[in-house]
Amino acid sequence: MKLYRLFIYLIISFSASLFLLSCGNRNDALLSDMETIKREGDSVPETALKKLEHLSDRMKGESEYVQMKYDLLKIRLQDKSDIIPENDKAAKRVYDYFQENGNGNEKAEAAYYLASVYRDLHDSPSAVSFFLQSEDLSLQCDTPDSTLLANTYSQLRGLYEAQYNYNAALEVAKKEFEIARNNSRLLCPTRIMDVATCYILLNDTANAIKYQDFALNEIIKSHSEEEHSDILSELTLAYFRQNIKEKAVFCKNKLLNISKERLPEIFHHNLGVFYLESGKLDSAYINLSYIFENPIDPSYKEDASIGLLMISLEKDNNDSIKKYARAYIESAEESKRFMKREISLNARNEYIYHRDKEQETKAYQAAENAKRNLIIAILGFISIVAIFIIIFQWYRLNSLKKINRQKEIIKNKNTEIRDKADLIEEQSQQLQEKDEMLKEKAIQNETLYQVAYTKKLKENGGEIIEKFLLASEGKDKVNDEDWQSLFSAIDGLHPDFRHAVLERIKKPTEDKIRIAYLLKAGMTNPQIMAVTDYSKSSVYRKSDSIRKALPDFLREEEEEEEET
Repeated sequence: MKLYRLFIYLIISFSASLFLLSCGNRNDALLSDMETIKREGDSVPETALKKLEHLSDRMKGESEYVQMKYDLLKIRLQDKSDIIPENDKAAKRVYDYFQENGNGNEKAEAAYYLASVYRDLHDSPSAVSFFLQSEDLSLQCDTPDSTLLANTYSQLRGLYEAQYNYNAALEVAKKEFEIARNNSRLLCPTRIMDVATCYILLNDTANAIKYQDFALNEIIKSHSEEEHSDILSELTLAYFRQNIKEKAVFCKNKLLNISKERLPEIFHHNLGVFYLESGKLDSAYINLSYIFENPIDPSYKEDASIGLLMISLEKDNNDSIKKYARAYIESAEESKRFMKREISLNARNEYIYHRDKEQETKAYQAAENAKRNLIIAILGFISIVAIFIIIFQWYRLNSLKKINRQKEIIKNKNTEIRDKADLIEEQSQQLQEKDEMLKEKAIQNETLYQVAYTKKLKENGGEIIEKFLLASEGKDKVNDEDWQSLFSAIDGLHPDFRHAVLERIKKPTEDKIRIAYLLKAGMTNPQIMAVTDYSKSSVYRKSDSIRKALPDFLREEEEEEEET
């Protein structure tokens, strides 16, 4: 008995010593200096990286935790300084350490910067995987780092957009926006425009305009036109292509008031396209010529050449046509050479990365073999100790009897728990069946509502309602006189409906009024398309806005049906 207690005591003492050794050597002053450098790195990462390198001599003799905090901060500042890593070794080592020894936010940050390394190494699947892991780790924290979480969603959005997965990009962009909206320090026009860009890519113009307006108002409210001149440049072109010319001109004028040194590189390109599509050829020529003479990269010079060639063709200037046609061909070739250089560089980086991965795999396998041998030795030692304990425990029959009784009690409890679990499952199945019945009843009620309302209209409208129903099936055609008869029939049943249509619907054109009356008659969007020959997008968009404008009038028949 004494030997057994002594063995347990030695194990506990050894574990406690290891814990104190690992946690007791944290240089608080050095960690404080690194925290200051970290905050500075958010605005001037290159300067902060130089300051961090000056701390390298102080790392000698420090605990593993302090050294890993130093390595994590270095990876962070290199990422913010756009320094591309050659491999993932350093980031993987830091990640492995903090997954074992870090708190929630340290784990999330290590996963985030490992994902950033894979992003720079063009390993998109690994990048997405570790960004998602960083998100999960952040959400598990009691007080997550909101900046890190917002940046995680921003990185995921960029990766999803590159994969043409615009719906997923929109989902994470919205999450990023929600975090920023709840934290005024993080809310900025850039995060808002991320959402607008996703809607533009999904051809959802209404929502795109909503977030564009939000971003523009944020710029105006914060007087940050110079700081966000790149967004103003994007908004100028976006509003113009959405045919919101007043706002496009407003953004353009804001840009023209900014000094040339503060304008974004893409300003003249976007402004040139704006003027070209507006038909202002002279202004377009000036801005596109600037891009042509001072190209940011070959693709912009190629675009400028096309625009200038179009202007020359419009003005029938043969010399300019030859000049810009030749320039377009040359810039297109330069773009191809540029892309080839980029592909070659990326291929080299990917080759080095995969080569290092193979070496790392071999080293990992060697380490695993050594670990396996160590485990076998430890198991052998444990087996000897276990035999000693078993022999010792053989003399404690009374204790074993108690254990057996406890096992029997636990077994009975487990049986009872399984019985209750089966009962819960049975009740859940019953609830699910009732839920399905309720759904079927809802569908039946909706069908009865349509039939009852159509019958009511037929009683009041007679032949005209029947004629419109036939037209919705493609069996008849309606003329202006039929429309007036339909209006009269519904107005007779609902005298206030026409007044509501004219008052509540924005710009109540004839097509909107007709759609409103057909909706009141209980017709679906496909039926409305059949009767009016309007396009699908027009019918769906206008019927949506009409339902929002007249919710009480378009649902009152349902209330009457419920009373019946």
